[in-house]
Amino acid sequence: MPTLPLDHTLPLVATIGVMLYPGTDEEDRRRAAAYAAHFRNKAYRQLRDAGVPLTPKMEEELAEEDELPRDLKKRWFAGVAMGNMLKVLFGLMQNEPDLASWNHAAAIVSKAYEGTGFPKSRAYLWAVRRRFFPVAPLWAAHCIRDGKFIHAPESGYGLDTDFQYFLWEAELLGQCGRSYYQDRDKAEPFLPRDSWHVPYDWPGPEYNPCFQEASEARLRYANVPDLIKGLRSGGRPMMAPSVDLI
Repeated sequence: MPTLPLDHTLPLVATIGVMLYPGTDEEDRRRAAAYAAHFRNKAYRQLRDAGVPLTPKMEEELAEEDELPRDLKKRWFAGVAMGNMLKVLFGLMQNEPDLASWNHAAAIVSKAYEGTGFPKSRAYLWAVRRRFFPVAPLWAAHCIRDGKFIHAPESGYGLDTDFQYFLWEAELLGQCGRSYYQDRDKAEPFLPRDSWHVPYDWPGPEYNPCFQEASEARLRYANVPDLIKGLRSGGRPMMAPSVDLI
């Protein structure tokens, strides 16, 4: 299974790059690296403009490709759709386990997207699922947080700490999805085992009972009470179409 680049100068940005370009092929890896390099090099240039001397390594990294990929907006839409589907599925697992299925999650997201301008066809959502499956827990954690990261240093809770809890939340979602089976013959877990994951020596966030309770509360209240009417148990996903749709 591929490992998230937490050793990058900006690990949060590098992780988002992987979320946007999760493939292990050369092109996706190049685009993910360029996304991370864009923001890293922007910070380096700001330091240089402020008169701070750069190290030889920084100067070397400034020469790396850092142009933002042209399909960035389309990738964001698709990643958020993936996250919303798993967020809904996780809510169904907790609150309506008999209704928990990718088919129902896609139906709810498609209905929720009506009138928003976001792509909402089932064909699109299945294509999204196929391409972003390896980073689904990361996108779900992102959506459960409403796409926000918290920086509150006055409370001892900086951006780095919040990022560690974000990773922890994504790992919990991934473990849940890989271990949850519907009570059906030949049922498979909802998530694959070859997803992007934290390094095996990742220590996790530094324990703080208040911070951990807030993190757990985000997952505990990921429910979908108003959008499950009319669903029947045992929904099955359709075959995924070509990822060319996204």
